[in-house]
Amino acid sequence: MNLDQAELATLARDYLPIGDFESIQTTPVTGGGSGRTFHRVHFRPQGKTFILMQYDLDRPDNQRFVPVTRYLREELDVAVPALFGFDKERRMVWLEDLGEIDLWSQRDQPWGLLEPLYQQTLDEVWKLHAVKEHEIPCALEPAFTEGLYRWEQEYFYEHFLSHQSRMKPRLIEALYESKDWKDMAAELAALPRTLVHRDFQSRNVMIYRGKAHLIDYQGLRWGRPEYDLASILLDPYVEIGPDHRGALLRHYHQRHREDSWETFLGLYWKCAAQRLMQALGAYGNLGRNLGMKEFLDSIPIALPRLRFVLQQGNLLPELQDALQEDKLTLN
Repeated sequence: MNLDQAELATLARDYLPIGDFESIQTTPVTGGGSGRTFHRVHFRPQGKTFILMQYDLDRPDNQRFVPVTRYLREELDVAVPALFGFDKERRMVWLEDLGEIDLWSQRDQPWGLLEPLYQQTLDEVWKLHAVKEHEIPCALEPAFTEGLYRWEQEYFYEHFLSHQSRMKPRLIEALYESKDWKDMAAELAALPRTLVHRDFQSRNVMIYRGKAHLIDYQGLRWGRPEYDLASILLDPYVEIGPDHRGALLRHYHQRHREDSWETFLGLYWKCAAQRLMQALGAYGNLGRNLGMKEFLDSIPIALPRLRFVLQQGNLLPELQDALQEDKLTLN
């Protein structure tokens, strides 16, 4: 943080409902990334804390964080952190401190305790999914289109399949160019769109005062709600098991959908295949090209989930064959 204590104290008094304090202590909060840094700011002696976010302009979605936060909180009543102050010149945002407990940190809790947290999380994201595509008062990331779905498929092909497959390159390329892949992208793109989080995974759900809150939502865009559901329920960072996933899908469908279970599930499998292909491409790219080797550890978790999804949805049979263990190398 490029602020001395005196300057930080002046800014705090300008933006925060803080009252008198004697000193300030700042602690970095890990997990920012994407051109953003977060600090927990402690005010003593009263013990109040707030989160200070600073961002750069390299990514356009960082500039959308504030208007998106206002829209979600004020217009849709989504549980997101309260916004206390925004200094556009310094690119600083003062936010409510939601603590340090995220959904991921609760992954080892008994299912009887974890299930209601997931149900809350699905009910909260539905507030986004209830918004059908129309003009809204904040700019969003580019919507899911046939081109974006094809980009995800290409990302998977380029950064995962072309590196991990033992098949000849021309056969791998033929998979990506196959009619089945193109048809799936076209079918999803032709469906009505709603607001989606886009990175809806366990580390982006905070549990604060017993309630699920969404964070890292600046990638908000128009897309299919089943994509978010696949993101959270097939999150490679958490193992909740197929039976529990099925129960949570039933919970969401019964409470928030009017289509048949069969129609809903068919769309879920297609979106889940897209999401897992995108994730495997990301793990390969981050791990091999950007030197973040820890992401490669998620491949052996995400890959069986993609196989399962393709099988359950009866999708992309040629890809199912190409993903058999004897046709891949995972070193």
